[in-house]
Amino acid sequence: TRKIIVLKSVKARMLPDSIGYIRITDFSKIMTSFDAEVKKLVDEGAKGLVLDLRFNPGGLLDECVELADRFLDEGVIVSTKGRTEDDRRDITAKKDDTLKPALPLVVLVNGASASASEIFAGAMKDHHRAAIVGERTFGKGSVQTPYPLPDGSHLKITTARYYTPSGVSVHREEGTKEYGIAPDFTVEMSQEEYGKLMKKWNDERVVKGEKPADPDGFKDFQLEAGLEVLRAKIENRPPKVEARVLTKPAKVQED
Repeated sequence: TRKIIVLKSVKARMLPDSIGYIRITDFSKIMTSFDAEVKKLVDEGAKGLVLDLRFNPGGLLDECVELADRFLDEGVIVSTKGRTEDDRRDITAKKDDTLKPALPLVVLVNGASASASEIFAGAMKDHHRAAIVGERTFGKGSVQTPYPLPDGSHLKITTARYYTPSGVSVHREEGTKEYGIAPDFTVEMSQEEYGKLMKKWNDERVVKGEKPADPDGFKDFQLEAGLEVLRAKIENRPPKVEARVLTKPAKVQED
């Protein structure tokens, strides 16, 4: 018989200096796991959180909004604007769902962080709730409405765009250099470095109960920068992070 393996969308551990690390692989029914992992980290004495959304393609908008709600007690999380009034709405934070205590937060993103990941990162950035570290995100911010066809299939038509609280469109328009969410701290990584990062993540999934060794010569520059930003927040000092810009940063293809 074949065994069905269910992959966890939320993975967490405590890092040195009492910094909690949570990686969310997609926005698919994550909140029960997220709340449990955060509680565990807080109970263990976490002083800050790193939320890793690299290579997160998005998922359910409701899950993204609920996650943002954990870190914001008021204000707009995301807006949609379209051709008609029905396509326009503001989604706002609710005070009751905010995490206590409000730990310092860093969000890691890259060129494969898309859709719901960008909406979350944009809300955190615009409300100055978190520092965004990594690379400019993918730029997928369209609202698509499915319309049924006579043959039983559906045609998806873009009816609106997602906007951050400051009114910036997430979507990447043809010919523009401004799209997605730009990081507060730019730290680019190469295709080879991302390959080693993916290998490390895969090894962590296979090897249980112990931390696998890092691939030879691998350094996660984005995580290291995020940790420095977070330590600086905790210690109330300026972060010592140098921008890392490659001549040929990794190209991340859309599925």
